[in-house]
Amino acid sequence: MESDVILTKMDSMRRCVKRLEEKRPDNWDTIQGDYDLQDILSVNLERTAQLFCRYWATRNYSTHY
Repeated sequence: MESDVILTKMDSMRRCVKRLEEKRPDNWDTIQGDYDLQDILSVNLERTAQLFCRYWATRNYSTHY
């Protein structure tokens, strides 16, 4: 069961990183005026960070208890 949860979190992180790579602008000027792009990037960065923290907490908890 735990491994299924971890694999799901890892898959979600991969999707977020892929989305970031797909939407990464070539230069700063592109992102400055595109609020939708800013939202896409910030949401996926935030989601990746949250998923990583949950993944780490799950791994850390399961190895100590």
